[in-house]
Amino acid sequence: YPYMYSTSTKPLNLRDVKKFFRTSDSYSEFIELFGEPNAEQIFCYYELATESGEARYLQISEYENTIVYACVVNEFEYIETVYDE
Repeated sequence: YPYMYSTSTKPLNLRDVKKFFRTSDSYSEFIELFGEPNAEQIFCYYELATESGEARYLQISEYENTIVYACVVNEFEYIETVYDE
């Protein structure tokens, strides 16, 4: 499905994202630190640095300013879970 995609937020480093989740699950703090998502629909998507030439994205599910789930996906499939409440 097509998404409206913004390139105003640079690709995130996955190590920095994992470090964030060690101390916080606040979506507003995440936005403050990393910027607005590149795309939003049901989930919020952030571009990650490419790995082995493959585009990857951080998919975030949040509810009432709390991140409840975050995983890495490519254009077609799930790769790994980063955070799970």
